[in-house]
Amino acid sequence: MLVESTIVKFEWGILCVGLLYTVYAWRHGGAYFGLMLPAIAAYSFVCEQIAGRLTKTYYYAPFTLQLCAHGSATHVGTCAVPDFCVPLAIPVAEAIIFFTVIRTTDQLKPPWYARPFLDALLAMNIDVIFDPVVSTAVWCGPDPRPAWMGLGFWTWLQRPTDPGLWFGVPFNNYIAWFGAVFGFSVALRGLEYLLGFERHDLRGHFWKSLGAMLLVALAAVVVGGLTVVVLNLGFFVSDSDVWRWAFIVGLIAVAAAITLPSLPRWHWGHPVQWSLLIGNAFFFAAALVMILDHRLYDGRPWLLWVWLGTTTTGMIFGAAPYWHRLLLGRR
Repeated sequence: MLVESTIVKFEWGILCVGLLYTVYAWRHGGAYFGLMLPAIAAYSFVCEQIAGRLTKTYYYAPFTLQLCAHGSATHVGTCAVPDFCVPLAIPVAEAIIFFTVIRTTDQLKPPWYARPFLDALLAMNIDVIFDPVVSTAVWCGPDPRPAWMGLGFWTWLQRPTDPGLWFGVPFNNYIAWFGAVFGFSVALRGLEYLLGFERHDLRGHFWKSLGAMLLVALAAVVVGGLTVVVLNLGFFVSDSDVWRWAFIVGLIAVAAAITLPSLPRWHWGHPVQWSLLIGNAFFFAAALVMILDHRLYDGRPWLLWVWLGTTTTGMIFGAAPYWHRLLLGRR
């Protein structure tokens, strides 16, 4: 019952934060930003349905509110995927992450070509700690392997083609995260440039903003899907665990190499936006509470070191647009 209670708290906490985030975005950025969160959530739901049906590598625990598409249970090796239901809280949580990192990089103002890579890195950094905490993994291959027992918000089905080398989480999940965030960021920023979207001009126009966000979401499905397909081509070149590690580390290194050289030109003196800081800190704080409350560090004490590293990285970049104000007291 303890895990079920945690799922309920997470679900309603996320839905409340998502609602407050949407209201805040609408008040401070008008219809354009207010509709961006629902557009990301819709994009996320489509991605979840596509990923779930194509890969059959995970399924969600029952939530109070969930969206279920038609489809029967299917088997993967010795395991079964019981349904293709997506809890409403999952697209909302992903929308909060996407929106937070995109607005943060907007303020930092790295070069246009670097922003999608920075968005993807910051989002992946959150999932690196959050996914192992809330997920469970089971082995579905012929040779038995130990399972990772997180909280079971969702269950990963491990198999030889992607065995779950990161606390039971398959590396393919992080490729999907990178591609999904990268795709939405490219679609948003690319269409703003190509079609001349002016955020300030659209903030008071509901229908124009709705049309713009629908167009961005559709373009993101295409760009994100192509990105994931291309990355998977490289990821599955070899079944070697060493290659899988090298590919993921290489992907992160390439994205960092594109992003970080422009760091001296970033903008550090924006007024503090506490909503973005809170949204950035929410998942790290929730992960720590769950790790301690459920004693997930028993037998895996370095999970706490992963939390410390990802949280430090996330909060440094999350607070970076306000450094001059927070650290130097500049007005």
